[in-house]
Amino acid sequence: MTSTPAFDPSDVFYELGDLAHMLDAIRLVIGEMSFETAGGGRNDDLDRVYSMVKIAQREALRLHEVTQVFDGPRAWGPLPYKGGQTQ
Repeated sequence: MTSTPAFDPSDVFYELGDLAHMLDAIRLVIGEMSFETAGGGRNDDLDRVYSMVKIAQREALRLHEVTQVFDGPRAWGPLPYKGGQTQ
């Protein structure tokens, strides 16, 4: 038998924060790289990667902010089910 570690909703908040910080560090490193090719043109692949990391970092930060509600002194459990809707 294997045991599953206990899940706390605040874990989502903190993991998204870590992800946002990691993506920001990657964005900063890529941003310091030369986007110029040996022939003097623009490195389109590096440009695309930078853009994707920037978008991912922005969205991770947005999700981190909206999940702040999970980081609180609350008891978490399933919502009661009543008449086809959760209350």
